[in-house]
Amino acid sequence: MMSARVFWTYLALVAALAIVLPAAAQFEERTVVAGGEGESKNEAVSRALRAAVEQGVGVLISSETLVENNTLISDRIYSEVSGYVSTHEVLEDNGGEGGLWEVKVRATVSLARLREDLAALRLLIEEKENPRIAILCREYVDGGELPAPVLQTALEQFFLGQEFDVVDVAQLEKIKEREATLHYDDPIEAAALGRRFGADVLVLGEASAELGGVREAHGLKVYSYTANITLKAVKTDTAKVIAVVQGSHAATGGGAVTGEGDVAREALKGAAGQTVEKLMDKIVQVWHQEVYNVENVEIVLFNATTEEQKAFIEGLKSIDGVQKVTERMVEETTAAYDVLVAGAIKKDLADKVLAIDEPKLTLRGKTPNRIRVVVEDE
Repeated sequence: MMSARVFWTYLALVAALAIVLPAAAQFEERTVVAGGEGESKNEAVSRALRAAVEQGVGVLISSETLVENNTLISDRIYSEVSGYVSTHEVLEDNGGEGGLWEVKVRATVSLARLREDLAALRLLIEEKENPRIAILCREYVDGGELPAPVLQTALEQFFLGQEFDVVDVAQLEKIKEREATLHYDDPIEAAALGRRFGADVLVLGEASAELGGVREAHGLKVYSYTANITLKAVKTDTAKVIAVVQGSHAATGGGAVTGEGDVAREALKGAAGQTVEKLMDKIVQVWHQEVYNVENVEIVLFNATTEEQKAFIEGLKSIDGVQKVTERMVEETTAAYDVLVAGAIKKDLADKVLAIDEPKLTLRGKTPNRIRVVVEDE
């Protein structure tokens, strides 16, 4: 398995680039033309190079988010612009006419250098407020429950190794196998289970290793096992499945020391190594989209008349950063809305909702992706 640093860096930028630059991700460099202005030529060139970097990789971040998060981005992402530009030349220069320098540059942006910048991922995790992860797996060998879990252990070690906050294993051991089995196929029940342990994301795993064949070599038995694993990640506040991956791995072994159980476990370990990387790839892509682009937040309104519901919708639409409001459900005085928001305002969205002039609201509760408000009684 690749090192933690290389893996995280790869996911932070290469996987993110795949969202909007699938064709460009295969290249190590990208040449762009950008302009900049300033009170001196050096300042103008510096700003042009920053613009070049934003063209090279900043297309992952919406222009609206760039404006709203300007300080954050300049301090945390583009603070080392010169390190990302391998070469550049000035194409146009107005000579500082009118007291303002204006230049246009052709710059080659090093995507390889960007892949090595771990700060982008660290920022992403911080912006997601260090999500807490719970892991629950069911594992079988030849149809029987595996007494010493392989997949569960591999996932826990991986996430802990990447400094995630993982729910204590001892807590999860309190869950009976029957309960875990029932919850695995039902995202809503799975989400409720995750919330019980204070998790933001619940990773559910299902693994099985089946004997493929047995042969003899030099008088000793040699076993062949194939392991298949399915992993899915569920947001616990909305019960939304954000990632599903599958993997398989075959292992062969045996002899005087290695038994069939050991071979089955090796097959499971190999499959676990494949699937955890795929899972994190998809999770990081979802988080990147949520933080740097747009994200859907569910808002539930209670105790509202029809007129108050209409006023609430208009109030939501007036919030800077809210891009779309969809009425999902209305049942008498209760209504639910899907609100598409720029990632930059998500942290403050509840405060912005409460600041709506009409109707007057009180916060009933909130999670990262769900806000509940109630109309105040007069």
